[in-house]
Amino acid sequence: MSVSPATHESTTDTISTINGARIGSPSELVVLARDWKSFPNQLDHGIPSIFFGFLNGLGVPTDIKSDPLDIHASDQTSSSSSYFKAFWSLFGIIHLVDTTLLDRYESDFIHAWPGIFKWSAFFFASRVQIGPPSRKTGHKDRSTFLVRAMTRDVIAWAWYAALGSNAIRSIMIETRGFFEIIAGLWVHEDDYKLDSAEVAMQISPEVLLPFASKRPPSFLLLLLLTTTEGKFVPQLLSIIGDIPKVTETVTRRLGDALRAPEFIPTDCSTLLRLIVHFSDSAPISSGIREAVMNHGAGVLCTRLLVKVASCIQKSYPERLPDLEALLIYGFRCIPWFTRTANGISWVIQVVNTGILSAFLESSPVFHDLEDDEYTNLSAFLSEALPSYLCYRSVIHAVDTALHNLDRTVQFVSLPISRAWKVFNELTKLTAERMALITLEVKVWKRDGTSTCSNHQCEKRDALNNFRKCGNCFSSFYCSKECQILHWKNGHKLYCDEHRSLEDQAISYRDSEYLGHLNPREAFRYSPYFKTLAAKDYPGVPSQDLIFCIDFSRYPATYSLRLKSECPPGISTVPMDVYQPGSVSRTIIVATCPHGNEVKYKVVHFAADVLTMLPWKEGDTPFELDPTGSRYVDPVERFGRVKWREYWGIKPVGAGTSETSTGGTGHAGHT
Repeated sequence: MSVSPATHESTTDTISTINGARIGSPSELVVLARDWKSFPNQLDHGIPSIFFGFLNGLGVPTDIKSDPLDIHASDQTSSSSSYFKAFWSLFGIIHLVDTTLLDRYESDFIHAWPGIFKWSAFFFASRVQIGPPSRKTGHKDRSTFLVRAMTRDVIAWAWYAALGSNAIRSIMIETRGFFEIIAGLWVHEDDYKLDSAEVAMQISPEVLLPFASKRPPSFLLLLLLTTTEGKFVPQLLSIIGDIPKVTETVTRRLGDALRAPEFIPTDCSTLLRLIVHFSDSAPISSGIREAVMNHGAGVLCTRLLVKVASCIQKSYPERLPDLEALLIYGFRCIPWFTRTANGISWVIQVVNTGILSAFLESSPVFHDLEDDEYTNLSAFLSEALPSYLCYRSVIHAVDTALHNLDRTVQFVSLPISRAWKVFNELTKLTAERMALITLEVKVWKRDGTSTCSNHQCEKRDALNNFRKCGNCFSSFYCSKECQILHWKNGHKLYCDEHRSLEDQAISYRDSEYLGHLNPREAFRYSPYFKTLAAKDYPGVPSQDLIFCIDFSRYPATYSLRLKSECPPGISTVPMDVYQPGSVSRTIIVATCPHGNEVKYKVVHFAADVLTMLPWKEGDTPFELDPTGSRYVDPVERFGRVKWREYWGIKPVGAGTSETSTGGTGHAGHT
């Protein structure tokens, strides 16, 4: 049976409905519970006190099997009357989500809380916790299914309304069984799913008001975690179950919300925030962040951003505050998702899923954002992603994504967008690093750039055919005999240490690329290193220094250390590897981002960064950039050609002017 909402055109109607509900009239109680907030002068009638009185005054049954599972006014009997009154009284207090009303009735709610909790616990046990019934076509089975779903949501919304008060919340969290019910509501959120047609068959669509959400338990759980700053996450996780179950559940629900025919941004935002709260508040040892990433949370977040960006672009210039808020939070989450043990793989997945496309499609609304909002939104593309462009695999992923962008749609308004600076810097850096991949053999594998790693030999590799150590890939040998000798003289210890530093998902090709990138950066910034050496280490030869490049931040930073001051994280490398006075050997140590850690790449280079010019005799000398701290090298020049390709600019000829593109300007100094 359907209950139609009543209209209250006069004070007489209002008083009649209130008096009928006060004495327990089923039809008046339903109307009052659903509509009392719209009554004229409703604050003068103390309506919530009626609901509090029923919940605190009615005796709570002890046998859950006695619950008739009925919420219809026409079907009430004396034996079912208490269940009916308690359910609709719970429904009535949902309207207290209005903070003005909640403040007015705060003391009354606290007084009624024991009854509210007992009835909530009873309904949870009798209607929600028993598990989902089969969805049969019979009217009775369908009615039972809907009653269970509505009861779950009514409990969640009633408690949600109360958590807005600090005083009420402190009483609630001290109640024994409170966390078990919240956890249970969340676990059973998918047991009973309602659609609009089913709700209309049973009761008016307003029955699940006042919120446009299909996931009330998730809203309740998120509010609890937010208001308590995640204090109870470990307790809730222990109730819900093991970490894999929790992470699989929340990521699956986010995926379901994305695939649903009706896209509800608030539901997606709630589930995404739950993932972050669970991961941030759980003990580090729990491994929950890695677990949510293994269930695809980073990819789901990126897909969500792609969907939101598409909606924003289609509706622009109309403003959609809910979508914009979700966009900002989603972009803030991306760097967080990539700070896991397997950071390189997650960055590549996020790029391949379409993060660049989402950024461009949503760019028209960036000028409407506050400065801090835009800073948070663009952090992944302006800081995190550029720092990972020291890895060949990430460079290839970004290069492919840039070539796959639809320039006719996504680039059309970019030059006048707030996103131009961030995106232009990213494309320039990617083009430059791709140019190094293309030119590394021609430009940087020069005669004599490698020497035998055996310190008693140090023969130069004139033909670039020395063998590499098959374990660490960082040592070169002119012969098997030299490799054996170096192994016995300490490389065994260094090799194991170096391997452990590069193990976590850093491929051979990534490591090899760093072996070319590090000396290129060291020689390109040799003017700056010379200034540092003269200032901090006057008279110290370059072979007694460590040239440090920190790619883990963007812009990259450059510094010098003595060999006796090994960088943090590689202090256990045997010191005999860094023999002071070793002939023509520069040690370059790069710090690279890798999830929530950093990795170190050590390169032994057979040249003096402080005295040797970075170009070969007969070549065109490198240009100094305007700051005088670095050279503009052939890689950077070729990178400008690659940069034009990203923007679809066809070169006029070999002599095309490059002054308009300028340098990458991506480096910083310490």
